[in-house]
Amino acid sequence: MKTTRIDSQDVFTTETPVLLETSRPNVIRLTAANPLGNRPLERTSTIPPAPGETRPPRWKIALITWPVVFLLISLISFALRSELATLPLLLRTLTVSTLMVLPLTFLIMPNVTRLLRRWLSAAA
Repeated sequence: MKTTRIDSQDVFTTETPVLLETSRPNVIRLTAANPLGNRPLERTSTIPPAPGETRPPRWKIALITWPVVFLLISLISFALRSELATLPLLLRTLTVSTLMVLPLTFLIMPNVTRLLRRWLSAAA
């Protein structure tokens, strides 16, 4: 496996996508054919997109993330209300956040962004 070192100054060059693809073959580039990629949270990274690539505005990602997070926290808190009531605050928060982040990252947000891909890729 070929490895290419990326220095911090390389992040801001136009060659970054090539360097990233060489060192991390599982990175999905955002292109006109694939404007949203397959990883919703990676779309909002601070690495500048390559020329011709698009990225949804952060406000759109925030607008779809907030209601999903709210509903998921509400469901988890309701479903586990008796078990959570006996836990100290920090352990309760750790439990709810863990049970929220895992399905949110791997199940819910990929499907939500897939459903809303046209709106997300439309011009702001």
